[in-house]
Amino acid sequence: MHATKQVFEPGAGLEQAKEQAGTHVEGHLCENCREVIGSELGRELFYMSALCNLLDINMDEIVVKESQKCATLGLFNLS
Repeated sequence: MHATKQVFEPGAGLEQAKEQAGTHVEGHLCENCREVIGSELGRELFYMSALCNLLDINMDEIVVKESQKCATLGLFNLS
């Protein structure tokens, strides 16, 4: 995998920035890296779900609200 800092041309419009945004990561994770990152993500999800359970917060609702918020940003979301 190869990742670099994103470079944007000065004065570039939002459409051009959106097209360039995802191009700074190329390739695929090796199996070891995939396993390590998956483990870390799993750990974070475990603690997030435990906190949601403890505080009686519906995690599904949180994800839906965040997704809607990001979708509302449209072009400004750059995804």
